[in-house]
Amino acid sequence: MRPLRPKHSIAIGEDQVEYETLYAVANTIDGVDALTTAWQPSHEDLAILNAGGCIYLVVQGTAHPPVLLACAGAPTLHDEE
Repeated sequence: MRPLRPKHSIAIGEDQVEYETLYAVANTIDGVDALTTAWQPSHEDLAILNAGGCIYLVVQGTAHPPVLLACAGAPTLHDEE
């Protein structure tokens, strides 16, 4: 999967050359501040999912923060008008 760059997003980690820049939109969900990222599955990812595969979320460290995974339509991207 690759991260997308939605309109009005902020760049996270763009100065960390060992990582790909992640773009997030700051928003509020049920009164709680949140950062939302959008991901586009590749054709290979879709084949795995359609064959019954899973999506894994990996969080570094030993404490797991609250997270939300959801499916939705494609966002308006930064370079689209």
